[in-house]
Amino acid sequence: MNGGRALSVGTGQQERIRAVEMALDLAAEKGHNAELRGAVLSSDAFFPSRDCIDEVAKYGVGAVMWPAGSLGDADIIDAANEHEIALIAPTTGERCFAHF
Repeated sequence: MNGGRALSVGTGQQERIRAVEMALDLAAEKGHNAELRGAVLSSDAFFPSRDCIDEVAKYGVGAVMWPAGSLGDADIIDAANEHEIALIAPTTGERCFAHF
């Protein structure tokens, strides 16, 4: 999201990295490369490993909203710190999205 609008949406995949890659690739295909710099990526599921953070860093994404909850959360936080990406984790105990 950048400027209050969604640039792309990645659909549910068995692998989190694939959903992230699909969303970023689609945004790039639609000509949103420059708008990805500083954009916010939001996920309705935790990241089990740092590969998703490493991937969004390649596109210049500035922040990631995620529900956390993985055994690998420390690695995700370390990756975000290395890439200077802000992590936003709701502290309400509720998920960012609801599936109906």
